Amino acid sequence: MNWQDLSSVLGGLQNTVTTMVSATIISPKTKLTLLTGNIDVSSINVPIDNYYHELIFVPIDAGGLGFGGGEGNITGAAFIQQYSAAILIYDPVNARYYLVR
Repeated sequence: MNWQDLSSVLGGLQNTVTTMVSATIISPKTKLTLLTGNIDVSSINVPIDNYYHELIFVPIDAGGLGFGGGEGNITGAAFIQQYSAAILIYDPVNARYYLVR
């Protein structure tokens, strides 16, 4: 993965939005990921170590998804409704994602 895949500046070399099935542990490849399924997310495999970044997840199936609240690397917990965004900010010093919403 290149840092450009997580950049907020869009460009021709940046990957498109990806869709993946929700799971307890997910491995995003782009800044914005659409999630299907109904398994709550408690941990994220960090796409780029030692790099501050934010990730945005949007549940697209009815029922929404839960984020955080478990033994994973997400600090905070929230239930995100269908077509709403969960924004997570990565802290490379503490190796944690902080849930903004």
